[in-house]
Amino acid sequence: MKRLQTVSQYRARRWFLVLLLANALFIIFAGLYLRPLTSNDIVRFELAKEASVAESIVQEWKSAGLHEKAVHSIYLDFCLLYYIVQALRWHLYIFRASLNMKFSSKPAISFRM
Repeated sequence: MKRLQTVSQYRARRWFLVLLLANALFIIFAGLYLRPLTSNDIVRFELAKEASVAESIVQEWKSAGLHEKAVHSIYLDFCLLYYIVQALRWHLYIFRASLNMKFSSKPAISFRM
């Protein structure tokens, strides 16, 4: 990775707000798209300790017509995990850079109503 020369508080805060908004939109989109399924259904499948339990859950989904949505939900979970890993990677990169140098003195974002 290219070494970071300066990190402004304005730029770091702007990226934080953009990524926070993207995360909120992703959660809303996933909730609306996967509407008939609940997070409990997916977690119950992901934490099934025996193959027979997982197979019975899949059969329930198939009989209710939710199997395709459940598969999409699991793919969205992996996308979210990738997003979280990349966000942590970016956070650690900026944190390491901030240990070595001070933030530049650009004005912080101010919200006025």
